[in-house]
Amino acid sequence: MRILKMAAMTCAAAAALVAVQAQQPTRLMPEDYTEIQQLYARYTHGFDTAADNGNMFADVFTPNGVLMNFDGMTYEGRAMLAELARRTSGGKGPTNATQFIYNVLVEPTPDGALGKSYVVIAQFSEPGESAAVSTGGQYHDMLVKTAEGWRIQRRTFVRAINYPTTAPR
Repeated sequence: MRILKMAAMTCAAAAALVAVQAQQPTRLMPEDYTEIQQLYARYTHGFDTAADNGNMFADVFTPNGVLMNFDGMTYEGRAMLAELARRTSGGKGPTNATQFIYNVLVEPTPDGALGKSYVVIAQFSEPGESAAVSTGGQYHDMLVKTAEGWRIQRRTFVRAINYPTTAPR
């Protein structure tokens, strides 16, 4: 009976250890951070140029990836995301630049990583004209490592809002 109790306690302790380890963040290696930085770069270049018929942009997402964009719309799946890259106004080409992502912060999670970045979004008014800033904020991302490498599972745009301060000036 005593051996049976010891075995049960050992099994319970092992199960508890596995549960705790499952909640621990994934350890990211330097190459993971580099690959995620490149993912963010491919996002902006793919969106601004619609390279590979919009697929460069769409391929930074998982096959069922979701983008909740600055326009309030939700786009799900690579086919819809590629279409978004192709149809967005302002012309497409190697010198088009409308998405400016910077200050990327990556935090490991048990399922992959969370990404946060600042973003400034510009729009063109007329062909041949310079772009003007139209909005800004942050992207909040759920990132997962797949057989294809790191991908965005869900990206949410959070608009920057200037709240009044209560501090004296």
